[in-house]
Amino acid sequence: YNSPSYLNADGRATWEAQTKFSKVSVFKRTPEYATVNIAELARKELDIRCELVGTVAEGYTAGQPQLSQGVVELQGMEENVSAVSYAKVILDLGEGAEDSVSAELPIQFYDAENQMVEPEDVSLSVQRVTATLPVYMTKTLPLKVNFTESAGARLWNLSRQIDPPSIQVSGETSRLRNLDSITLGDLNLLDLVGAGKTTYIYTIPIPDGCTNLSGKARATLEVSFKDMAVREVQATHFSIDDELADGRSVEVLTESLTVSVFGATQAVGAVEDSDIVVTPDLSDYASAQGVYTVAAAVTLQNTGDVGVSGTYEVQVRIRDGGNGTTGETSASVGTAATEEQTAASTGTASAAAEG
Repeated sequence: YNSPSYLNADGRATWEAQTKFSKVSVFKRTPEYATVNIAELARKELDIRCELVGTVAEGYTAGQPQLSQGVVELQGMEENVSAVSYAKVILDLGEGAEDSVSAELPIQFYDAENQMVEPEDVSLSVQRVTATLPVYMTKTLPLKVNFTESAGARLWNLSRQIDPPSIQVSGETSRLRNLDSITLGDLNLLDLVGAGKTTYIYTIPIPDGCTNLSGKARATLEVSFKDMAVREVQATHFSIDDELADGRSVEVLTESLTVSVFGATQAVGAVEDSDIVVTPDLSDYASAQGVYTVAAAVTLQNTGDVGVSGTYEVQVRIRDGGNGTTGETSASVGTAATEEQTAASTGTASAAAEG
């Protein structure tokens, strides 16, 4: 195109269209002339509003709408751009929404009288945006502690109270729908034996993406046994369970072992010394010889729901063959061994004196 042949007073210019191909014959031009409007380009940025229609289900709350694009820019002639006052999208929640709602929506434009307008000859930076409304569930969740039971330490014998017993939490439905409680922590009931009334303080863990509406960040657990007795008994019954290599034999040198038992008063009172069985752990001494102090397991037989507290050790002698003790043994074995040692020592002393 050449320069405009003339410019009208209203700002309109006319160009004459000409071809520049020497070997091309033009039979017809349609149109022969084009009219172009020349005006100052106006720009305008508008915040995109989000209007909500519909309802949220009872017991649920909605958060703030979120838009993939918060601003739209209009470009065009001043009179067309200035006719637009604001832009918005309309998000329909439906009736009784329980989950977050998301949709891609067209942008609508409105004038100063809140009437929807269709901007003419205006270019837009974005035509559609995605609107999301998070919907939150409000739920009351009980607080709990995971207890580990043992013989003599049972939940039926435990008095416990958590303060507060529950909290109210708000969060996305997908996170809370299947959540029935909040666990504060774990507690082994053996830690309470002999301790009396005990208080524990926990920080309340809140599920990710959720809000604690109760305003309480900590919970207190008060716990104690309703009926707990601790008693010491003398164990004289020893048992050897491990097999040693090359015919080695084991002799228990410990004559008796003081063992602490616990449980409900009636059950503990019924425990006899003969109900206690002590078993040395010889798993690491299969090929050893000599005298060793080893760990021992203490069990009860023919008793009610009674537990054993503490850790125990016994002294054993491991011989390479010979007449050492295997299977079950008792304090008399240790006593006999002691008498043999005493007699041997006496004989040695007499021989020395005579010499």
